[in-house]
Amino acid sequence: MGYNAFSCIKLSKTSFFIRKNDKILIMRISMGKYITGHDESEISRNTKVKRNYLIMMVLFVTHDDRKETIRLLKSHPDELASLFKNKAKENHLEFSDNIPRAINLGMVREICDEFAKQDSNEDVQAILNLFISSDNDSLIDLIMDIADIQDDETVLDVEFNHGDLLLRILDENINQSVTGYDETILYDFVLLITYFRQASHVNLNHRRISSEVEEKFDWVISKLPDPIQDKSFWKMILADELNSINRPIPRNALMNCYEYIESSMNKTHSDGRVIFIFHEFDLQRDSPLKKEIVENDWIRAIIQLGRSFPNSGMVIVVLDKAKKKNQQRVRMIDASDMVWKNKNNSEITAMKKRIVDTLGKDNSYADFVRTVDTDEISNSGYDLMPEAYLKDRVYELSNGFDVKVHRSEFDNIKTIELGKIADILDNHVPTLYGNIKSKYRVVLVNNDGDFVLSDYEWRDVPEYYSITNEPVQKSDILVTRFTDKKISYVTKNYVDLLFIGIVVRLKNPNFNSRWLAQYLRTPLAKAEFKRVKNPNFSISKVRVPVIPLESQIEGISSYNQNMEVISDTRQRITENMNNAKLELYREMGLNRFFK
Repeated sequence: MGYNAFSCIKLSKTSFFIRKNDKILIMRISMGKYITGHDESEISRNTKVKRNYLIMMVLFVTHDDRKETIRLLKSHPDELASLFKNKAKENHLEFSDNIPRAINLGMVREICDEFAKQDSNEDVQAILNLFISSDNDSLIDLIMDIADIQDDETVLDVEFNHGDLLLRILDENINQSVTGYDETILYDFVLLITYFRQASHVNLNHRRISSEVEEKFDWVISKLPDPIQDKSFWKMILADELNSINRPIPRNALMNCYEYIESSMNKTHSDGRVIFIFHEFDLQRDSPLKKEIVENDWIRAIIQLGRSFPNSGMVIVVLDKAKKKNQQRVRMIDASDMVWKNKNNSEITAMKKRIVDTLGKDNSYADFVRTVDTDEISNSGYDLMPEAYLKDRVYELSNGFDVKVHRSEFDNIKTIELGKIADILDNHVPTLYGNIKSKYRVVLVNNDGDFVLSDYEWRDVPEYYSITNEPVQKSDILVTRFTDKKISYVTKNYVDLLFIGIVVRLKNPNFNSRWLAQYLRTPLAKAEFKRVKNPNFSISKVRVPVIPLESQIEGISSYNQNMEVISDTRQRITENMNNAKLELYREMGLNRFFK
């Protein structure tokens, strides 16, 4: 059976075999929880991981006597596993179960040849070169400046991942008392580095930290990996079975950032401090703990870094149990306009100093820093992004015509969340082609304005797909997923039509659906989309002004009348332009060629 450039075969209700450009993928859907694919690149990555483990094992067992142990391994490579196990036991090192038991003898010999002449002092860098290749240097430097950890203080890293923070702390003080937790395969490599560096006060654990840990610390400092943004972490998360490449990956493998904050504050002393580095998407997620953390007055400062920063979209949250209570204030710093790329060391140092120096002050600088009362944070729906309190937003409406949205003014009027006046239907519909088509069609792309069903922007839904989505109805508002650019208003009923994006269906009789659709296109609503935007695009939290229904209807009626006048004017202008062109063609002697 032959295949073209792209082909798909249904294996079962939950699996598809796809061949694309001679690459094989298996897409598996399990109870709606997992969707994962594997191709030859994952197989080669799996081999690379095993080879990296063998390199780590060879460097470990040969570290103290390279020449003789390399000679032994080249003649008896099958002894690597027993040598590794015995040495780990002698040095009280608890490596994970990921250590390979089946040894590739030829690969061991190749590794022995590769590292035979390497000095043991170079072993740390050799391990770092295997996995740790992040761009965190500037970020870690900034965290270390903010923390200013003292030599006698204890530190907990709840997700050390690549070990960037943990290893930097040891760079500053090899005798620092550091405890770390991590459940990825990176654990073994970071553990070996701490052994090579003779860091005797480090306690690493290959598991996720739990509430059962009773030890208290002076500091909790962590940069939490984002499975979506951090591709290297996504490849390695929960990789406890290196020989299995078809194991699905849980989408919610990590706690949300507010669970980490609550857990970490409970693991610090009464005067303990916490610094977390989150992605801005994480910070904007909904959580019942967000309100509790703000009202507990734990947050000392939030620092928003720019997209020109090497780690795009990062936010630093500084918390302090010793913070003076009843102060109810948070230092909001928006450093998103700082350009970090293509800067020399002195320029980067100056930018970091500006951020650190302003932490201990109470002054304000326009668009950069302001101390915000927790009441203001509460009134803003517990928005923890500094830009929400420091900057008005400017939006281009058309052809250089800009409008500025004053967030502070909007905060003072009565509003209601969109999810409280409308049902938010977040639709997921497959777009795979099937030989047997159901009665349903799915719209892939919507237009801006009154909805128009284009012949090129819908697909048939396969018969085997179980439809759980609500078909599109008249007066629905269609919102393109992951963007706020296109919003359609459905003016008539369609039969068995589904939409792959988000459907807003008004349920509150005190609001007009046409008015609501127009509001969602305004710059004010765009500012709200920006405020609540996260990977799940939770527009249910978008604030809608509470305006009397009569005023809504009157406004829409006035708008429609104005648009009719504009439409008539445009039509007349178009006709006049066409007549002018025909007159030009007549004068040019070309009119007989045109009608």
